[in-house]
Amino acid sequence: MQVSRDLLAVAEKCEMSKVARLTDDAKKVCLRCGSCLAVCPVYKKKLVEMVAPRGKMALAEALASGEIDAEHDVASYLSQCLVCTACMDECPNELDFDARMIAGRSALKTKKANNLPFFALFRTVLQTRSLMNLAAFLGRAFHRLFFFKVPSESGMHLRFPIMVPRDRLLPKIAPRPFLSSAAARSRSTPEHAPQIRSVAYFVGCMANYSCTEVPLHLLRLASSKDVSLFVPLKQKCCGMPAIISGDLVSARRLAKHNIKVLLQTGAEMIVTTCGSCGSAIKHYYPILFRDDPQMLASAQTIAGRIIDVSELLVDVLGRTKFSVNRDLLEQLGLDPAKPVKVTYHEPCHLGRRMNVVAQPREILNNISGVQFVPMQDENVCCGCGGLFSVHHYDVSRAIAVDKARNILATGADIVATGCPACVMQIADGLAHIGRNIPVVHTIELISME
Repeated sequence: MQVSRDLLAVAEKCEMSKVARLTDDAKKVCLRCGSCLAVCPVYKKKLVEMVAPRGKMALAEALASGEIDAEHDVASYLSQCLVCTACMDECPNELDFDARMIAGRSALKTKKANNLPFFALFRTVLQTRSLMNLAAFLGRAFHRLFFFKVPSESGMHLRFPIMVPRDRLLPKIAPRPFLSSAAARSRSTPEHAPQIRSVAYFVGCMANYSCTEVPLHLLRLASSKDVSLFVPLKQKCCGMPAIISGDLVSARRLAKHNIKVLLQTGAEMIVTTCGSCGSAIKHYYPILFRDDPQMLASAQTIAGRIIDVSELLVDVLGRTKFSVNRDLLEQLGLDPAKPVKVTYHEPCHLGRRMNVVAQPREILNNISGVQFVPMQDENVCCGCGGLFSVHHYDVSRAIAVDKARNILATGADIVATGCPACVMQIADGLAHIGRNIPVVHTIELISME
C-alpha cells in the first residue's frame, strides 16, 4: 500500500513538474504583493486568503516542493479559481498564473471525489462525437422528465438537483447538432478559386449542441466573394473543460485530433465564435506540447491561424458598416423601427487570452439602429469558469448577479457577448434578479443586407 502511495506521489509530482516546464516563468516567484486581490472576483466574494491568487499560488508552490501533500484542503482551494487571468494583468512579476493553476489541478485531479465523474466524462464522451450526439439526443428526448421550461426566460431548470442546483438556468438543447445539419454538410469543403481566402470554422460544443443559431447565422454572413468559409466535420471539443480542470491527458488527445483535422484542411485562417475555443487553440495548445517539438510546431501553426469572428469581419473583410438583424429584434419582441440599446460583456478568454478587444466594440458602434451603451466592469468575469460554476455555484451566481446589475444600470434592451458560455451564465444572473433581458452573440445582431 505504501509503495502504491509513493508511486502515486511521484507520478503527481512528475505531472506537476512537466506542466511547470511548459511555462516561460518557471523560476519566477509570487512577490505576495497583493496586487491581484483587487481584481480577483472570487476573493472579493470570499475574502479568504487561500482563495486569493497569491494564496493559491503559495499552495501550488508548496505542493510542488513537497512542503504539503494532497491530503490537505488544497484541492478545495485550487478549485476556487475561474482562471479568468485578471490577476495576470496586474501581476508586477508577470507570472503565468493560469499555467501554474492548471499544473496544481493536474497533480490533484484524482484526489477530489466530486471531480471523478467529470474526468470520466472527459476521457470518454468528450473524446467521441457520437457519444456527445447521443447525450444531446437523450437530454432532449427526456427533457420533460429532467427539465421544465421557464416561460419568461430563454432556458430550462432541472427538476432534480443533479450536480447543479434546481434554480440554475440552463440552455436549451437544439433539435439537431449543427455539425450534423444539412447546412454544415453543404459547407464542409472549401471553394477553390483564385484570390479567395479559405477560412475553416471551428464550431465548439455550445454552438454545436445549444446555440446553433450562431453558426447558422455565420454561414449567412460569410457568403462573400472575399472568403470561402467551410466547416470541418471531424472536429471535436476544443478541450478547454479538460485543460482548465487539469486533465491534461484528455486535453492532449483532443488537441492532437483537432490539430490534425485543422492542418488537413489547408485553411489560411480558422475562425471561432467562442472565446473559450479560440483561447484553447491559440493559447493553450502550444503550452500543452512544449515538451513535444513535433506537436509543438503543429500547434503553433494552428494557433497562428486562429481568429475570432469579429476579427474576420473587421480586420479581414474590412467591414465598417452593418445593418441590424431585424428578424432577431422581432423574435425578441422589439420594434425594428426604433433604436435599440445594446451593451457588451467582454469574455475573459476572448479579451485577455486572444487579445480581441476593439473589434466587437467596432461592430456594435457601427450597426444602424443600435445605440451601444458600455457597462461598468464590462471585462470582469461573469462567473462561469467551467466547472467552477458547478462546484461553487453560490459564488458563481453572486458574480453573475453583479454582472446582471451592471447590465441593468445601462438600460440596455439586449446584451451582446462573444462566448456562448457567457451567454448562459449572464442569462442565469439576469434570471436571479428577475429580469429577462436577452443575451445574444454579437454577430447575431448584424445583417449584411
